[in-house]
Amino acid sequence: EISNTMIIARNGDRVVAAAVVGGIGPTAGPDAVRSYTRALRALGPALGVIAEPVGRRLPSALAPVIPHAEKAVRAFALVAPKADRPILRDPLFMQVLAGDLIHVMGDGLTAPMHDARLFARDWGFRLAHIGVPVHFFQGDADGIVPESHGRHQARLVPRATLTMLPGGGHLAGYVDAGRVFDTLLPFIPGAAPRSEEPQPP
Repeated sequence: EISNTMIIARNGDRVVAAAVVGGIGPTAGPDAVRSYTRALRALGPALGVIAEPVGRRLPSALAPVIPHAEKAVRAFALVAPKADRPILRDPLFMQVLAGDLIHVMGDGLTAPMHDARLFARDWGFRLAHIGVPVHFFQGDADGIVPESHGRHQARLVPRATLTMLPGGGHLAGYVDAGRVFDTLLPFIPGAAPRSEEPQPP
């Protein structure tokens, strides 16, 4: 999910580490980030009412766009935050994103609508209670999630690390995905660093 990407390494059923890329922080409760995103709290009650019915109806309304998914991505690139435009215009990424959009449409859009509803609520736990290492990646040119979210969360999570991505937009994690996965490799049993991976003949 692009707006709040989290990659988690698991050991059995236990979370052992996480990497958060351009992830929105709390907008309500004691840990709320001082940002315009606090305005989401006012939308919470309305989102709770419309999430399910709107999510069910959106696929039908957007069905005519599905055959033109790649064109829709190109159109979005014209209005997207400047830092994200180069990757949105990349043909391979465009195909992947268009394929994801088509796949999501098949299952309905209630999940993304409920995501928006949850963004407006207190998370129900405090960031200070997270006990595993969390590596935050935050683009300083993210036009969707302000960089204050990355800094704020990294300050409150006890075992957090913060990497600022100069010139990085909201999709910076896709641009530098290898760097993100490298932070999790030490927590995956038997995983070798990318530099030590066997090379094809």
